[in-house]
Amino acid sequence: MYPVFESIQVIDGYYPLLDFHVARMKCTSKALWGEIFNTDILVNELNQFQQKGLYKCKVYYSLYKHRIEFSAYERKEIHSLNVIKKDEIDYPFKFTDRSMFENIDLFDPHSELLFCKNGLITDTRYSNIACWNGFEWHTPETPLLPGCRRASLLEKGVLIVKNISMNDLASYQKISLINGMLNLGEMEIDMDQVLFE
Repeated sequence: MYPVFESIQVIDGYYPLLDFHVARMKCTSKALWGEIFNTDILVNELNQFQQKGLYKCKVYYSLYKHRIEFSAYERKEIHSLNVIKKDEIDYPFKFTDRSMFENIDLFDPHSELLFCKNGLITDTRYSNIACWNGFEWHTPETPLLPGCRRASLLEKGVLIVKNISMNDLASYQKISLINGMLNLGEMEIDMDQVLFE
């Protein structure tokens, strides 16, 4: 059993966010097991994958072992977000046990949940978010899980960190879903498609 995992984008054998994923794996292992996961062997194995096209690489790992899976990536289309209050939700590491997310029913396959914790907007089940106000992109200061794409965009100065309440959402024009497989602007939801419970 591998308690944690990473989902890593691969484009023609290149890993655009690999440094961020490696850093998160090291931080995760230090926090969970008190030791830093040795990523050297893993990175060498990843670099042997040279298929053309867009792939999703999943790395399942514990402190001393890992498993790698590659699959051709097909993006799921999301057209609306359902904001749900869930103060008890907690997902500080990328755990393979995602039952806290998967036990919530959504009847529309093109809709996604957006969690509000202690009055503040956080993440969807599979992504961080960025909110566009017409001038700049804001991302929640307290996401459930700080993502690698989010970290990259923050480092580049593209995103601004901000506490965003449910009421604040009305001041934005659209929301972009961002994760290891989705860059800013690739999947956007207009605010009239953000629904509240």
